[in-house]
Amino acid sequence: MKKLLNKFRYYGTSLNHPRWLNRNIVVTNSISIGTVSIVLLLLLIHVISHPDESIYVATFVTCAIILSVVFINHAGYHQFGRTVLTVGLVFGTLVLTIARKVSMDPVPMNTFFQSRAALTVFCVVPFAIFQFRERILLILNLSICLISLVLYDPIHNALGIGFYQLGFSDPDYYYGTVVYVVVFLVVATAAGFFKFEIDTYEKENEELINTLHIRNLTIEEQKEELTSQGEILKELLKERDKDLSQVTGELIHFNHELLQYSYTVSHNLRGPVARMLGLFDLYLNYSDEKEKQNIIRLLFDSTRELDKITLDLNKIVEARSDSFNVREKVNFSNELGQIKKLLESPLKNHGIKVSEEFNVPEIFSARVRINHLMFILITNAIQYRRPDRPAKIKVATFKKDKWVVLEIQDNGRGLDLKLYKEDVFKPYKYFHPDASDKGISLYLAKLQAERLHGKIDVRSTLGEGTVFSVYLKDWSTGIEV
Repeated sequence: MKKLLNKFRYYGTSLNHPRWLNRNIVVTNSISIGTVSIVLLLLLIHVISHPDESIYVATFVTCAIILSVVFINHAGYHQFGRTVLTVGLVFGTLVLTIARKVSMDPVPMNTFFQSRAALTVFCVVPFAIFQFRERILLILNLSICLISLVLYDPIHNALGIGFYQLGFSDPDYYYGTVVYVVVFLVVATAAGFFKFEIDTYEKENEELINTLHIRNLTIEEQKEELTSQGEILKELLKERDKDLSQVTGELIHFNHELLQYSYTVSHNLRGPVARMLGLFDLYLNYSDEKEKQNIIRLLFDSTRELDKITLDLNKIVEARSDSFNVREKVNFSNELGQIKKLLESPLKNHGIKVSEEFNVPEIFSARVRINHLMFILITNAIQYRRPDRPAKIKVATFKKDKWVVLEIQDNGRGLDLKLYKEDVFKPYKYFHPDASDKGISLYLAKLQAERLHGKIDVRSTLGEGTVFSVYLKDWSTGIEV
């Protein structure tokens, strides 16, 4: 029962309505239901003491009008529904009073005073169901209540059931009507004052709530923005940490290579310089011209060796520089053709067959570095061929994940990677007794691959051949690998 009553009380409210309108709808519905309940209870008491059908009809019609307010509100006609409540209360009181006087014989005197008192009290109802912001409706409903009170006696007199017409003789009766009107005005003024104060506080409260709501929304937006900025900052910090780790790794790697380079310089230069110093001492101490000529020849050989070491070191420095980082379209077949022309003599003399299989014919990269890489690896394959069988070199390219792989395969002597895997790409390491380049060619190939933002790998079987795989970045995609 309680749930049903609450359902009727909130009938017609909506989340889309302002708070004050929903509250007024609830108050209107509550007054409607409460009034109908009281009228039906009074009807029950009246039936027990004075059974009469005319009262039934008037009562049910009045209850139907008042109860219809709930459904009018639900239909969305809130202003009309609240006005119907005022009209229903006022005219329902008049109708019930008239019906009771017509049906009762004799008519008790208190019938005139009870109904007028009710009409006086009804001035409070418009203030309960309307706001001061609805001034026109508020004044209209107050006017309906006041007019019903002022016309109370004229209506009764017109129907022949006036106070004096029914035989009552109180000389102050009409004065009492004036008193009721004055009381009506006093009560209405007091109710209006309290309603004005309540509306003022309510308006301030709504403004405060709206301000707090706006501030809360602003805080939420700022919170979301801070959260978003925090996530961005986290990502930036991750990237910064990643970059820092990369830079740190590069510095460690560079420092290692610098130490290695310094050791190489001191170690490789020391031998020729020491021999030259020793030969100079011998030259100064010998008087035999033939011996001096021999010493000069040895000095010349040591000087040439020193020059070759210097050139090798310059190649290493050059390979690490950014001098050849101009990116352009590189055609592998064209580069191979140029290298074959440069190496035409050794290829022809040793009967070496060079084949190509370019599944990726072109790449956007540093052409000079790629040409140098191919030259080093093909020269390496020529130098370490097997004399007991026809030498073959295959140059191929293919796509692997995001890399373009340049692969150079030979059927030469091969390497024992179990022994030399860690030293293959280190400087001044060589793995065959007849090596003639001081062991820096593969180191230079590694440096070139790294400067191309790639890497180099090797697969080899001793006595069968070697495959060098260079992983290159294609800069035409614009994607970091």
